[in-house]
Amino acid sequence: MFSYHTGLRTYIVASRTISVLIRNASQLNLIETDLHKNIAKLWFKVIEQLDKDQEKELQRELEEHTWVGEYLNTENLIDYSQD
Repeated sequence: MFSYHTGLRTYIVASRTISVLIRNASQLNLIETDLHKNIAKLWFKVIEQLDKDQEKELQRELEEHTWVGEYLNTENLIDYSQD
């Protein structure tokens, strides 16, 4: 889950088990688990591609909403047969 808190000027990166307030990618070391750190890294790579106006627009969107995503990899996908 991803959100933004304007008063604290931080992104909120969360899962079922943790929530971390991070201002930028240099604070990723605050995240203890590799899985959560990798997901947050991906998030900040997306943010780094935005220009300042796009980032401000994203922050406004996240101030009022929380984006929810699912981390998918080969370990949590079920392979169904054609039968």
